[in-house]
Amino acid sequence: IADEFNLHGVHATTMGATPCVLVGGSARLEAGLNSAHGALGSGSRANAAIGRTLKLVLNNCGGAKLGGTESTTLGSPAKFSLCVAEAEEEGLPAGWAPYHH
Repeated sequence: IADEFNLHGVHATTMGATPCVLVGGSARLEAGLNSAHGALGSGSRANAAIGRTLKLVLNNCGGAKLGGTESTTLGSPAKFSLCVAEAEEEGLPAGWAPYHH
């Protein structure tokens, strides 16, 4: 993650800021990611697994330890898993290109 992202600032805030994984292209289909109804809910296993993996990497490699660098007051479901797929087949607004291009 680029220094400009300020990962430490994201971890250290007491609000619910957290990185989001956005997957586009054929990878979203190969991984079985949900880009429709309930994509951030508990029924989207691939989305949850990838988002949870990101959180484990942030904990283990990025030092985002709850009660330490990770200073969130009450927590947020987004800090547990936040992974969405781009629904390219749904069409994008005029002038927008798919994320993976």
